[in-house]
Amino acid sequence: MQACQWQCQVCTCSNSAAHDTCEECGSTASPDRAGVSLWRKVLGGSGLLAAGAGALWLKFAWTMQLMGIAWLMLLGGFLAAWLATSWNNAPSAPSPP
Repeated sequence: MQACQWQCQVCTCSNSAAHDTCEECGSTASPDRAGVSLWRKVLGGSGLLAAGAGALWLKFAWTMQLMGIAWLMLLGGFLAAWLATSWNNAPSAPSPP
């Protein structure tokens, strides 16, 4: 019976069945988010928190200056969350046989 390979959920790299961690990024083979590093979790969580605060601020903004600040918080928070989730997740070119 041939050993199967598993694909990393963080960087989408194919790994041998003999390894428990990804050869490219070092994340674990478990299907949960335990392989995601702490800085990515913090960046994503604080980004979503800033986006939520910006959305709430935008709802109660009275002046154009406050609306500008709210839009910066909203878009900056979403940018931080996107950077935390999409870092090194781009599909890579297939490896030669």
